[in-house]
Amino acid sequence: MKTTVDSGDEDLTEGYEEEQGTDPTVADTDEDGLDDPTEVERVTDATVADIDGDGIEDGTEVSLGTDPLDSDTDGDNLVDGAEVNNKGALPGADPLQMDIFLEIDYMNDYSIPDTELSKIKDEFRTASVTNPDGSNGINLHVTRDNKVSYESVLSDDEWSNIKSNDFDHHGEGYHYVVLMNHTTLPAQPDDNRDLYDGSGGNGFITVTGTADDLRIGTVFMHELGHSLGLSPNIYRGIDSTQISFTNYHSVMSYNTPYDYYGYSGSESQFSDWDYLEENLYTPSTVNLNNSS
Repeated sequence: MKTTVDSGDEDLTEGYEEEQGTDPTVADTDEDGLDDPTEVERVTDATVADIDGDGIEDGTEVSLGTDPLDSDTDGDNLVDGAEVNNKGALPGADPLQMDIFLEIDYMNDYSIPDTELSKIKDEFRTASVTNPDGSNGINLHVTRDNKVSYESVLSDDEWSNIKSNDFDHHGEGYHYVVLMNHTTLPAQPDDNRDLYDGSGGNGFITVTGTADDLRIGTVFMHELGHSLGLSPNIYRGIDSTQISFTNYHSVMSYNTPYDYYGYSGSESQFSDWDYLEENLYTPSTVNLNNSS
């Protein structure tokens, strides 16, 4: 067996290359833009062009600054390949910064004022979340879409029909928001309300469109928190008056002042932002592909 000749003009012996399954006659066996010695050094696979299967070859990942060993470098549950190659579905996505995408539909002429959306986007932009590129915050992308059929009170069946017929970005990692009048929900412990100003969870959100501008904004922020994964199951101060606002400084608390938008950080007993940085819920991306 040859052990010293290196026909591919690289720093690996042919014996080692044969053992690893690489081609000693070429410098870059898998043609991914990284030569074989670099792949050995980086602990990628010199025989597989896209080791993490995210749709971006390893050499391109290195040039972009993404991690060839991690299909989701920034941890937002959007695969790097989709963020880089599918700008049609995910405009403005960045694999090195966390992104959240929303589609908003509406009944009647209900809307969230631009001033309120700007406040909400600012909360995410300045969040105490650290990204792989060294920046802080989360990019919140909002698509205002279609007018849907009006219902004064949205039942479970009617809500299901809207999601089936009007959610254009289903399967593309978007949270889906509908601005409407009121929604009904199953009875909650110690909650005697029949109608709710909003609901949220698992990627779906309703927000009343009949409230004043400020109330729309704070309800939106609260229900979006539920959709992103903040629930009473992870912290007892969420949807509760048990913890004072001083100890849990969050719009997710029922003790929150009327005009407060933020999620809690390190100043609180529980940090919403720390939780979201590690556990952000992103809806299904089954319909995303890695083509532009």
